[in-house]
This record gives sequence, C-alpha cells and structure tokens, in this order.
Amino acid sequence: MSTTYTWQIAYMDTKPQQDGLENVVISCKWNLLGTDGEFTRSNFGYTRFEAPQSEDFTAYADLTEETVLGWVWAAPSENGGVVKADAEAAIAAGIEADR
Repeated sequence: MSTTYTWQIAYMDTKPQQDGLENVVISCKWNLLGTDGEFTRSNFGYTRFEAPQSEDFTAYADLTEETVLGWVWAAPSENGGVVKADAEAAIAAGIEADR
C-alpha cells in the first residue's frame, strides 16, 4: 500500500487591521494525517507568517486552504514553517515503525 496524506488548516489567527490591510492572517494551526491501510500517524504545527505587502495581499474571503498551506510550506522553520516532503517522510517512517 501507499500512504495517503491529508493536510488541513485547523484555524487561522488574524489581525483586524495591519498596515492599511484588513483581516490579515498572522498565523495558523495545521494538521497532517497519514494513512496506510490500517495504520495512521498524525502531526500538527503552528506557523507564524510575515506581514504581507499590499501587492501580495489576498483578502481573507478569497483565501483557500491550498494558499495557506503554501504559506506554511514556504515559511522559515523559525516561524514554524515545514518542508512538505520532510513532514510526509516523517509520517511514513512512523507508520513503517508501527508495522
């Protein structure tokens, strides 16, 4: 079997106003679930984001989970960012250890 990975944004923290922008996402909690047959492993994290520039800003109402996950994967590790492939490899290793 192969492992199926499900990434999810659990919640986002916002600032009502920042540098003239409204409802700015400043951080999020994310979850990662890996499933391989009867075996599952999960991980979660909290990632802080740098203040957006007005030209890069996406309105809160227009955000997608894919967009925010992209920010998580692009954020520096000191802000809680993760390398997607590394996080998934850690889940796969945990599942393999459970077999």
